[in-house]
Amino acid sequence: MTVTPYLAIRNAAAALDFYRQAFGAVERERLTGDDGRIGHAEILIGDSLIMLADEYPEVDVLGPLSRGGTTCTFTIDVADVDAAFARAVAHGAASLREPADQFHGHRQGMITDPFGHRWTLSTVIDGVTTTDYARGAAESGFELRTQLRHHAAGDLYYFTLATPDLTKAQHFFGAVLGWQFANPTDGHIANISAPPGGVHPDPVDDSAQLWFVVDDIHATVATIREQGGTATEPVQHDSGWAADCVDDQGTPFSISVPAAKYTL
Repeated sequence: MTVTPYLAIRNAAAALDFYRQAFGAVERERLTGDDGRIGHAEILIGDSLIMLADEYPEVDVLGPLSRGGTTCTFTIDVADVDAAFARAVAHGAASLREPADQFHGHRQGMITDPFGHRWTLSTVIDGVTTTDYARGAAESGFELRTQLRHHAAGDLYYFTLATPDLTKAQHFFGAVLGWQFANPTDGHIANISAPPGGVHPDPVDDSAQLWFVVDDIHATVATIREQGGTATEPVQHDSGWAADCVDDQGTPFSISVPAAKYTL
């Protein structure tokens, strides 16, 4: 599933030129009507698709310049935010916020393009950990909660993959699946949420471990035992309550009641 933004723009042809010059956009398709208006166009910025068209006031399709301002902001990841910011301004964008380092680990600047849309230009700052992020959020008056989702009984809550070498596993799964890790000694995967998971070093046991959500962990432990399985006594961790279990045929699994900070 993907979400594609669709922009209504006064003078879409000029906007296509600006996005190409300022952001390196590649125009994939353009449909021009008999009246000269662009009825539909598609551009790629990196691997992100954006669709756009001219204004059609007769059917209430209006852009920010006609409505008096935009209600959304686009974030574009760039290699060098300062250079990208300067290039956008040179091609007609208005500066809203000069590039500066942010506590969440990005250096960012904000511009308004000549057609009324706001863009945040962003570059990752190397070496900022999730601990740094949480500390910076607290110092700025925010409570950080990450990887939130609704949890229902039976959902997979978390998983781990055992690996003899954590560093090699981070490199392999980063290349294959795009997993990102907060730091070299932490196996938690930072950029997935359905469900979150991680890798951990174990040179002997190469099995995966799965945690499933339950509503009442103590009652579920009792039911597992009644049905012929085994379960450890529940333990409360920072991530929530957990117990390791084995079903009546010898299959291992774990159960969990997620901590409130991870639950919507």
